[in-house]
Parts: sequence; structure tokens; C-alpha cells
Amino acid sequence: MNQVIYLCGPMTGLTPEQASKWRADAEATLAPFGFVIASPMRVEGKLLAPGKKIKAVEETNIPAMQGAAIYWRDMYDLDNTDILLCNLNDVPDGPCIGSIFEIGYVAGQRKAAILIVARPETLFRQHPMMTTPAHAVFDELEEAYEFIKLNYSIFNTEGYQPKAYNVGVEHPIRGY
Repeated sequence: MNQVIYLCGPMTGLTPEQASKWRADAEATLAPFGFVIASPMRVEGKLLAPGKKIKAVEETNIPAMQGAAIYWRDMYDLDNTDILLCNLNDVPDGPCIGSIFEIGYVAGQRKAAILIVARPETLFRQHPMMTTPAHAVFDELEEAYEFIKLNYSIFNTEGYQPKAYNVGVEHPIRGY
């Protein structure tokens, strides 16, 4: 059975296009290695108005876009995911409540959480409740992709040559 990666990250304050771009790139990069990608934008991205910033609470009559539907869809995805990939780079104004909740939820299930946070001065990079449950914290998405492919890919790895990446400490065996 293929492993599922849930793509966590800010949506509120971004347009659907902005919130979807990195998620589409992640899927294009990781799906060929046998990962199944779960994105919260798979529904929201189709139903929200293009170019309009996403609100924390959308006033809508569309059942799939109401708070309970979004919450339970995300809970279903998180319950069925193996790895949470959370991109906290380019966060608009606001606390990323949904992302923080999702990190805590998967941490409580003892699932892999991988964070991308480039700016060391942010609380996302400094607060132990963010960094301690993370299996790894990276500056860039590409570093996280390599880490996932190297450590979690069990399918479609023939011919794969891992790139060197820096997690701040040299690995004693691999030398990077």
C-alpha cells in the first residue's frame, strides 16, 4: 500500500492559486515515487473564486465549504495519512491556526511531521511545540522532498540517487 502525504500549510489570506501552487509541485515531485498526495485544496481549490483571498470562515451555502465539512474532511485525511508535509514559508498575516492544529493532531498519532520554515526568527522555527514533534525541519521544500524520498519511499526507487541535503548535522554514516 502506498504511503499518504498530507500537504499542510497556510490557506487563509492566500488566493486559491497561491495556496495550490506548492501543493501541485509537491505532488508532481513525490507521486512518481509511489506516494499518494492528500491536499486540502482538492475541494477548496475547485470551489473558491479564483484570485480572491481565502477567508478563515467563508460565508457560503455550499455544503462542502462549510466549517464542519472542512474540519471532518481534514480529519479523515489526517487519520489516513502517513506523513504530514507542512510548508510554513511565505505565510501571510495570521497565525496559521489550521496548520498548527494539524501538526499537533499528527504528533498525537505519532506520525511523521516534516516542516519547512526558512526564517529562523519565526516562532514556527523556535517554539518547541512546533519543532519537537517534527521528524525534520528544513529551509526549502526541495530539501524536504529529498528527505522524504530517501527515508520514506518504498516504491519506485530504482535508479534514484539521493541529493545531499543539510539538516544542520552531518550524518555519521552517510556523510551529509
